[in-house]
Amino acid sequence: MIVWIVYIIVFFILFFVLYLGILGVKRGLEAKNINKTIKNKYDAKSPK
Repeated sequence: MIVWIVYIIVFFILFFVLYLGILGVKRGLEAKNINKTIKNKYDAKSPK
């Protein structure tokens, strides 16, 4: 019985870590897209 409780706790910890990883990836992709649009905006304004 104690083994099952340990397994459940480990499962929730792993699930939480995966959830944080997914949130981090989403945040990184959003930041990358924002930087890309800002860079494109400045590139369009600057003469070459």
